[in-house]
Amino acid sequence: LLRAFVLFSLGLYLLRSNIKVISYLTLFYTFLIVIALFPQYIFNIGFWFSIFAVFYIYLFIQYFKNGNKILLYIFFNIWMFLIFNPIVHFFFAQTAIEQFYSIPITIFFTIFYPLEIVAHIFNISSYFDDYLKIFLENKIYVYEVFTPLYFFILYILFSFFSIWSKKSFFILNILMIGFNFYLYISGYI
Repeated sequence: LLRAFVLFSLGLYLLRSNIKVISYLTLFYTFLIVIALFPQYIFNIGFWFSIFAVFYIYLFIQYFKNGNKILLYIFFNIWMFLIFNPIVHFFFAQTAIEQFYSIPITIFFTIFYPLEIVAHIFNISSYFDDYLKIFLENKIYVYEVFTPLYFFILYILFSFFSIWSKKSFFILNILMIGFNFYLYISGYI
């Protein structure tokens, strides 16, 4: 939340100054401002995930900005899910094949959440409860896969190199696909 507020405030300032807002430099300044004001955030995994999430959003915009908007909306959710897995699994090893549910759920959530608010206002939310129960009562097979340190470092390096090099971005996507294949196949071998 703090990263979002600082990035928003910096974005407003940059907009008022006619300076490009969506840039890696803006994200880097946001990182520096937060760390300068709140040095304890250097140890906060949520802060790091937030910074990396915005970084990968910027990469997506840089390389996939041209295309059908509807297909990009769907592809964005899939790509963000897959691109972030090697980083998440360096810190948290638990995984399940059901994690793929998060892709359509994220897309569906933009419709479901406002409907659920309206349903609560008119006291008809119980109609959605049965569908939520089906999802919540589902038994999930969970297994552990950690991202190896060497792969994590390689992945981060190619992530940063992707800012300047399309070849690095291509390699990053191959690393992403390879890791996700390994991640979801290894639980069933």
